[in-house]
Amino acid sequence: MIKVEYFTFNPLQENTFLLSNEKGDALIIDPGCYFTEEEETLKNHVDEHGLKPVQLLNTHCHLDHVFGNRWAAKTYNLPLYLHPDEEKMLEMAPIMGA
Repeated sequence: MIKVEYFTFNPLQENTFLLSNEKGDALIIDPGCYFTEEEETLKNHVDEHGLKPVQLLNTHCHLDHVFGNRWAAKTYNLPLYLHPDEEKMLEMAPIMGA
């Protein structure tokens, strides 16, 4: 059975989803972690529940959905998966943030 959990992060109140199975494999979807405390919240939850993130996914690349991409990819050694049409939006994220 797949367990679905969500965390509301960043000033825009984006929902980051964590899906996990009975083996503890987990999928991080739209990591909106903007503040260090939000990264710690997600990491602590993963650690406390013995989860192993195996995939990182963006449903789309609005700024509030990608804040935590770099952190999640580095922390859990994960490649990022996204629709090819969203690559340009992701490339523009730093400019949109400025």
